[in-house]
Amino acid sequence: MDANYHIADRRRAGLLRFAQSTVGILLAPAYRAAFNSRRRRYLALRAPVTGAPVIAVGNIAMGGSGKTPVCCALYSAARRARRRGAIVLKLGKDRRHYLDELLIYASCLTSMDAAPPRVQRDEQSIVVDLPSGVICAHRNKMAGIKAMAAREDVDFVVVDDAHQLYSLQPALSICLLHPDDARERLFPRGLLREELEAAGRADFVLVREDGFGGSVPVETHGTFRLEERAVLPVADLMAPWVEMGSTEQMSDGAQPRGSGVAFAGIGRPESFEASLEKLGIPLTASARFPDHHEYSAADLHWLRKLGKDTGAGHFITTEKDGCRLLPLMLRARYAEGYNVCWPAGLLPQPTVYLPNLIVALEEIWSRMFFARVSAALPDKLLSRFLEVIGASGAGA
Repeated sequence: MDANYHIADRRRAGLLRFAQSTVGILLAPAYRAAFNSRRRRYLALRAPVTGAPVIAVGNIAMGGSGKTPVCCALYSAARRARRRGAIVLKLGKDRRHYLDELLIYASCLTSMDAAPPRVQRDEQSIVVDLPSGVICAHRNKMAGIKAMAAREDVDFVVVDDAHQLYSLQPALSICLLHPDDARERLFPRGLLREELEAAGRADFVLVREDGFGGSVPVETHGTFRLEERAVLPVADLMAPWVEMGSTEQMSDGAQPRGSGVAFAGIGRPESFEASLEKLGIPLTASARFPDHHEYSAADLHWLRKLGKDTGAGHFITTEKDGCRLLPLMLRARYAEGYNVCWPAGLLPQPTVYLPNLIVALEEIWSRMFFARVSAALPDKLLSRFLEVIGASGAGA
C-alpha cells in the first residue's frame, strides 16, 4: 500500500530471505524428510479426546493469520448460547515469552463479566479461571487439552494453533489461510509449515478476504474478515490484573488525538497499518518489528525519539504487542505496592536491564493506545460450531 508516513522496517527481511535462499536450500531436503516422517507417525496415532468436544483452529504458514480473533469469535458465539468453555494454548519454556496470547484471551473473557480472574500455576501450566470460562496455557498442549476436556464445568474446548497437532482428532477443525500463503515456499526456504494441500485435513478452510492479492489453489469453504472494533488506552489491559485505585485503570472512552507512531511485532504489520487507515488514525511513522519481538529498552527509547522527531502525539500498537509489554508494567506496579493478581513468579525477574526497560516503557505508556480487532465468521461455520458443542438453537 502507498503510505504518506515514514516506514521504519526493523525486521531485517532481506537478511532472512538471503538465509532462506542459501542455507535454507541446503537444509530443506533433510528437514522436510524428517518433518514428513514425524507427521506420518503422529497422524497414525490420531485419536479423539474423551470428554468435552474439542475445536481446533490453526493455519499453514508461520506468523499471524487471525487465529486469536477467530478463537475469540467462536468463544463469544458459544457464550451467547450459554455454553462455558476452555481455551488451550501453548506455554513457552521461558516464562516471560508467549504470555501475550494468554493475556488477550483473559481480556476477551473478562469483558464478559466483571469478576476478577483466579490464576493458578505450576511448572507446566497456567490456568486462568473466570465465570465466563477457563484459559489454559500448557507446555504440553495435548495434556492441557485432556485436562480441560475432562472438567465437568467445561462444555467445549477451543485450541489455538492446533492444525499441526497431528495426534489430535478434533470434533471440528478450522484452518485459516492468507492469500499471500500461495506465494510462499516450505520452511526452511520460506514460511510455510506445510504444503497448502495440508489445509484439506480441516473441516473448514477459510481465507482472509482482506489479503494482498493472489489466489489460493486449495478448496475453501468461505472467507473470514478481521474488523477493527475499537482503539483503547493500553492501560485498559491492566484492568483484570491490578487494582490501581486511580483513574489510570478507567479509560472513559479516551481516544488518541492528532497523529501518532504505530509499531507492531506481528507476522504482517502491513495489515495493522491498513486497519489504522480504516479507523481514520493519522500516522507520522510506522515501525515494523519481527514477529513475537521482545522489546528492549533501546527499542522503546528509539520509538520515543521517532515520535519526537516526527511530531507524534501518541503511540498505537496491536493488542498482542500491548499484552507483550504488559507484564513489564505489572512488575512496575507490583514493585510500587499495588495489588497485582498475576502470579509474581511469572512477572519478569529483576535484572540489570529491567529498570532501564521499565523507565523507557513508562515514558510512552501514558500516551500509548492499542487497536482491538474481531473476526467475522461465515454463518455456516458458526452453525456447525454450535451444533458440535451442543448449543444449536440455544439462543445463539
